Amino acid sequence: LHPWIEYILATPSNHRVHHGSQEKYINKNYGASFILWDRIFGTYQEEEEQVIYGLTKNIDHKHDPIHINFHEYYEIIADVKSASTLKEKLFFIFGDPGDIGIYKKAKEQKETFVHEIKNEERKITDTPVIEMSAGDRPVKGQKMITPEPELQKAVGE
Repeated sequence: LHPWIEYILATPSNHRVHHGSQEKYINKNYGASFILWDRIFGTYQEEEEQVIYGLTKNIDHKHDPIHINFHEYYEIIADVKSASTLKEKLFFIFGDPGDIGIYKKAKEQKETFVHEIKNEERKITDTPVIEMSAGDRPVKGQKMITPEPELQKAVGE
């Protein structure tokens, strides 16, 4: 097509970008007929590589049209309910879907890391240890109990 037509009207290439799941194609080329609006509002993206169609993550019940059309609203409601601050709630309602995905993934990784650390701390604190100074000797029949070597390294002993 003539370049001025492609500059104003949506073309098949523009529409392919709209349905792409690659990071650079997300939230781009909304204009159904006039791609000019995307150029004005900064959401235009030229097709630069082969488009991978689909969603950024798979959904359940792919054959249920009700679920397909409304699953995102259910997820937004769940995110808002789980948010701990007003700012976080508003972010889940009005934020960029790409930013929300990154935020949720980072939060999940942080929670997993904290959970693993707490489990390690529990292992360390649940291990009975008799602290003795250099001059102390165990009472007859008492055994000196020490944590496993990997836990000693974790504690810094």
